Amino acid sequence: MSYQCAACGKRGDGLKMKRFPACKAETYCNKRCQRAHYREHKKECGKRAAAAKSPEPEQFSLMTDEEVFRQPSPNEDCPICFLPLPLIGSMTNYRACCGQKLCHGCWYADNEQRDCCPFCRTPKESTIDEYVEWLEERMKAKDAYAYYLKGCQYNFESEGKGHALEQAFANWLKAGELGAPAAHYWVAKAYHNGWAVKKDTKKATYYFQLGAVKGDLMSRHMLARNEYDNGNVDRSMKHWMIAASAGDEKAAMELQKAYRVGHLTKDDFVRTLRAHKQSYDQMKSDQRDTAFLETKKHCVNLYGETVEH
Repeated sequence: MSYQCAACGKRGDGLKMKRFPACKAETYCNKRCQRAHYREHKKECGKRAAAAKSPEPEQFSLMTDEEVFRQPSPNEDCPICFLPLPLIGSMTNYRACCGQKLCHGCWYADNEQRDCCPFCRTPKESTIDEYVEWLEERMKAKDAYAYYLKGCQYNFESEGKGHALEQAFANWLKAGELGAPAAHYWVAKAYHNGWAVKKDTKKATYYFQLGAVKGDLMSRHMLARNEYDNGNVDRSMKHWMIAASAGDEKAAMELQKAYRVGHLTKDDFVRTLRAHKQSYDQMKSDQRDTAFLETKKHCVNLYGETVEH
């Protein structure tokens, strides 16, 4: 995959291009481009470099129970069918041409009918590089989800190490600051596993909490599992109940298992299942069911393309 010079815009091999030494978040053709871009990049570089280092401990004080166990706001609606967007990110399609998101049902139906974006009417991308260029344009507009996907791209290319992983972390950190809940999960995973940063369990927990309160299911799942592994069964159940009440099927299955072994009271189980059904039904539609059945033999990659198994 090619990388874009932050100064002149030319694309080149990421292994041969130079990176800014402080924040490691920008790439350049050569030293001349790096010096030319410094004045524009200086302020942002300082913020990213400071964030990547170990911040002051008070910045990472863990959240209170009242904050962590509060039910998050529901997802925004799909702008086409006006139903809440699915909880699972892979069932939401992002249009890099204009930054709009739509559910997998509307995306599948639209793909069958036209060859352009349903919002801005831009013809669909012909290559992955074209999609990445659009993504980078959205990043200039401070689009949180564009930063998140760019981080995912770098992570995919990194194979768990090197400059690309550092780029992934920097983009996830920025995406979280701009409001992408899923980005907090990946920042937490980086601290948990020591990807591009020093392992830090407290910081990992903080970012899992941050993602969970913003509505990210994977962050909520990690908190539930970690609490259970630490022997805090009641706290684990609370996390699963919050996720299930939002319509998460996996959380509902976990609660079913917990009820069978006595970790959950009947009243809590029944109340949560009712809330789960109500939330799940609000997101359900025939069009989404059709899209799921038609695409379940495919996997969707970073760029929204379907790939045969």
